[in-house]
Amino acid sequence: MAVTAPSGVATRRAVRGVAGIRWAMLRHTLRDPQRSAWVWVGTTAGAMLAAGTIWAAAVDADLLAVAMSAWLLGWIVGPLLNGTGDALQPTWFAATGLPPRRLMTGLLAGSLVGIGPALTLVAYAGLAVTGFGIGLGAGLVGTLAAVLQVGLTVAVAKLAAAGYSLLLRTRPGAALGGAITGSVLAFAAQGWAVILAFAGGDVAAVLAGATRLLPSGWGLVAVEAAGRDDPVAVLLVLGAVLALTVVAIGAWSAIASARSSGDVFRIHARSHPVARDAATATLASIARSVLRDPRTVNHLFFATSYAVGFCVLPLAIGWTDLLGWAGVVFTVFATALFSNQLGDTGTSLWLLLITPGAARRDVRARMLLFLGMVGPIALVLTVLLGALGTGPGQWAAPLSALAATLGAGMGITVLLSTYAATATTDPVRRAANPLDIGADASATGVFYLALLAAAATAIPAAGVAVVFGWWGLPVGIVTGYACARGLGTLAGRHIDIDGPDVLATLRGIRSPGPSVLRPGRFSELPRRTRYGVLAAFAAGTLLLFPQGLVPVIFLSTANPTRAWFFALYLPAPWDWLAAIAAVTAGAGLCAWSAVRSRAARQS
Repeated sequence: MAVTAPSGVATRRAVRGVAGIRWAMLRHTLRDPQRSAWVWVGTTAGAMLAAGTIWAAAVDADLLAVAMSAWLLGWIVGPLLNGTGDALQPTWFAATGLPPRRLMTGLLAGSLVGIGPALTLVAYAGLAVTGFGIGLGAGLVGTLAAVLQVGLTVAVAKLAAAGYSLLLRTRPGAALGGAITGSVLAFAAQGWAVILAFAGGDVAAVLAGATRLLPSGWGLVAVEAAGRDDPVAVLLVLGAVLALTVVAIGAWSAIASARSSGDVFRIHARSHPVARDAATATLASIARSVLRDPRTVNHLFFATSYAVGFCVLPLAIGWTDLLGWAGVVFTVFATALFSNQLGDTGTSLWLLLITPGAARRDVRARMLLFLGMVGPIALVLTVLLGALGTGPGQWAAPLSALAATLGAGMGITVLLSTYAATATTDPVRRAANPLDIGADASATGVFYLALLAAAATAIPAAGVAVVFGWWGLPVGIVTGYACARGLGTLAGRHIDIDGPDVLATLRGIRSPGPSVLRPGRFSELPRRTRYGVLAAFAAGTLLLFPQGLVPVIFLSTANPTRAWFFALYLPAPWDWLAAIAAVTAGAGLCAWSAVRSRAARQS
């Protein structure tokens, strides 16, 4: 007769087993040269943020409350953007026969294993720092609250990812999910305008009170209650943290353990258009594939909601200059979101490789489809929102930049899809969450590269339009056409010449050495070179855009908003000098990182 282990012992075994699997996955990731570089860059950035949170705790409790709310928001929004809410899927353990409660306990324990939870615990140690600054009892409460807050943060993040996955099972849900995520990020970028409008001069007090009402601030409320010698309030607040954690875990378990039934994306086509030639057939085939993908709906609504929120929220303080730029912002984000088209379709590239001339037709069809999807929405956003804030005579710069970014987006998306393709899970093998495509951290780098490249193409046309008016529109049209034609030609030629290597990348197969047809991969560079190039690119990006170009634009207005831009806090003429210095240093670092990476590949 078989001997069954007691329930508690079996649960502990499940926890140890799942935690061991998660730890093995982390070790494997750190041994991977391509992924480890991004992991260490993210770890360095997280460590800096954690150190900043502890510094905020030592300086002011209000700053700690704001910082902890930012950590909770990052845990919720981050997995939704990457589509990787769960490193371990419950369906992977279906054959083990574990009861749902035991399996969910193990998966939750596995979620606590990793660099992210460790850094979050270090950041939340700011509660202990604040507590011990008040007294011994408050310090002990702060230590306990830090541990409970980490559990609450992980549980809420997993619940948000599971709920988002459930929402994305329908096409309207995918649209709603994209709109929600875009709105949240837009508020994170431009919410300061709303705060200024409603808070007047007492922004810090309003932020401090609001962030203490959020679950992320309950631990600080408990610490302050302990400093007032109020044990009842301490128990109530910590009990609320624990209760919310249990509720979030229960809701996540119910969603994650539920199995999907049937195909929820059913298409009932009333007619099947007949293609007149190979080019039309290619365009129709790609259009059906892309437009039926719920990720397309999600991306379009995300970019739309972000662009509208980013440009409309400053209206709270009467700033209307951004309204006409909504179409440009939408196009730039759409370019970044659709920058891995070949990777998103899986390994179907082999069909193009065995058909003569199919690769170039595929590239042209994807470019036309991008223009057809993004162009009308961008034009409508530019005209409608621009009419609310600017006169027709002031539309030269936004329309000129829009012409440039639309053409550049057509070329950038297909070029990065071939030269920087990221392997993903084939569509038929993806999980219930359509955004969970199995892409690694390199996809994030490609996203930001496309974002910066698309934004940079708008600068020449916008600059000419600001100085010479409508002469910027021809410059934008020429820039967009040149980018679309040139980058599209490069993409088609790369598939024709080096298509098997691209297919190997999409299958997750890496070449043992540099190919004779192309320079070596970034992952093949020495570790010190990789980290130096990534650090220079990250620092250059921060200096060039948030601390350089944006302050220059603000200084050009009558009443610039300081916000978090360093140059705007300096007196004239040092403000202009600081902004120009930031632009110069940022451009120099980005150029150095590109040159250094290319030189290392060719050495």
